[in-house]
Amino acid sequence: MEKYKILIDLSSIKKNENAGQTTTVIPGRKTVSFEAYQLPEYFKHEENCYINEWTEIDGIKTNVKGIITSDELIQKCIDEKLNVNISVDFERQHVNHFPIPEYSYDYENTKVICNSCEKEIMTKDIQSEEYFDGEDDYYSDTVCPLCGAFDCCDLSHESIEDALKRAGKN
Repeated sequence: MEKYKILIDLSSIKKNENAGQTTTVIPGRKTVSFEAYQLPEYFKHEENCYINEWTEIDGIKTNVKGIITSDELIQKCIDEKLNVNISVDFERQHVNHFPIPEYSYDYENTKVICNSCEKEIMTKDIQSEEYFDGEDDYYSDTVCPLCGAFDCCDLSHESIEDALKRAGKN
């Protein structure tokens, strides 16, 4: 069985500005709340806002609270300096993970020969698969896209250190 060395595409190597970090913050939903003694007419319930609380005096809503759902309405409140208090709450999710590597990179798409069907395949087309036969779990990250053979070829991947030496950057 021939062993294929898959090289790193030197043009794809990029230094990660967040190298070493173990937490990533993912922005989530933005909620814009408002409070006003009296709302302008263009605040339309269920159209550009949701009015949650109010006091009604002589048929007029006062001390109004709710949520703005329209970016245009937010901008209008700012531009027209309305007497509407707005607060913005951004939800964020913190995801913990392994440290971000110093470099990101891609491997070259390399031609290899499947050991089972003996046809030429590209490494980018090679698949990963797992199955359970009722007794044991099987996994392969070198499944031939043509014949479906597990462990269709023997691959080794160049390390980033070797690629940097090859590029003359180390």
